[in-house]
Amino acid sequence: MKKHLIASAMSHLKMQSAEIQRLRREIHEKEREKSTRKLEEKSAVSFDWEVEQCGELTRPITSDTFSTGENKWRCLITEKNNLLFQLVSSRDPQTVQIRILKEKSQEKELFVLQQATLKEGEMWGLNMPDIDNWIGDNGKLKITVIIYTLKF
Repeated sequence: MKKHLIASAMSHLKMQSAEIQRLRREIHEKEREKSTRKLEEKSAVSFDWEVEQCGELTRPITSDTFSTGENKWRCLITEKNNLLFQLVSSRDPQTVQIRILKEKSQEKELFVLQQATLKEGEMWGLNMPDIDNWIGDNGKLKITVIIYTLKF
């Protein structure tokens, strides 16, 4: 009886080991597949935002909400001169690349943020310590925001 229990336990151990190896191989193949897939542009939208009196902020300034199909976005400038983009409403997490076109008089400059995956309510952006350099002669900050939604 004891030999039978030991043989049964050994058989069960081998079966478990084989199953663990199979699952590890499956996970490894999925990870490799993910790393070889490239992100492609699903859609691109842009909107303009013009802000008056953003030199000395005492509280955040927010833009209107911009709709991009199923998703809603807004821009914020905080007291610490952070320019942020918030995914206000979305059914699914969104992988995006955000580009900001700064327009000052006749001068234009493009800033590209690293791609990020955002869930509803999350923000992504950059710090603008030189916000005065962003403000035009008319005292307004004018930017064009381009949001590229990416997919695998």
